[in-house]
Amino acid sequence: MQKIMENSSHQRFDDKEENFKLDLAEDALNRDFRMNALYFDLEELKIMDPLGSGLEDIQNKMVELCSELAFCNDPLRILRAVRMSTQFNFKISNQIQDQIKVELM
Repeated sequence: MQKIMENSSHQRFDDKEENFKLDLAEDALNRDFRMNALYFDLEELKIMDPLGSGLEDIQNKMVELCSELAFCNDPLRILRAVRMSTQFNFKISNQIQDQIKVELM
């Protein structure tokens, strides 16, 4: 039996490993911050970090964008960045600070 899965963008894909990895990486780029682009593999019981920096951002207490288009795609992410920074005592990256200035002008 073929297993059908769905990512957060509601794109359906089958359980072929290459399709899963491709769609997982694409899905991660559509997230707001790299710390929110982490996944948990229920079969192997491990955290997956397709962007390669989400866990590092958490360890460094840094809010960092997944994509330069993140604020263009959803301006409310600016407020989420500030909220996450104050709630978890994380630093907002220089990239985000610069983009917030551009978006607010």
